[in-house]
Amino acid sequence: GTLVTLITAISIIILLPSCQRAVDSPDPVGERPLEMEIEGGRIEYMTYCLNCHGETGTGNGPLIELITISPTDLTALSADSGGSFPAKKVEDVIRGYNELMLISHGDREMPVWELVWQEQAGRANVEDEIDLRVRELLAYLESIQK
Repeated sequence: GTLVTLITAISIIILLPSCQRAVDSPDPVGERPLEMEIEGGRIEYMTYCLNCHGETGTGNGPLIELITISPTDLTALSADSGGSFPAKKVEDVIRGYNELMLISHGDREMPVWELVWQEQAGRANVEDEIDLRVRELLAYLESIQK
């Protein structure tokens, strides 16, 4: 809804200029060292997630007062899933595939980042770039688990 659009716009306006990254590498889906994946994910996180989830991922971002559903503590995903990082579940939420979230919360205040990234690209055939962004974000989120 309108709040999702507002949060997305504010996140992009505030952070995008300082966190530009090149996803148009010659081989965006190729294997890369884990450290590179984590750093790429950190940049994605600081660009798109920080405003709601906070700098440390605990759910205390600067836009917290504008949203009605408390953001998830992203540092506790593994602990909340019996000790292992729930990569598929987190990916589904990022991509907007987790419809149970919509049912249980009534409205999805978190933007569907896959759609945001498709729109930002302004062209077709960006699946490899989006896959890279998601993979990097998952690597970063796994790296910040308590």
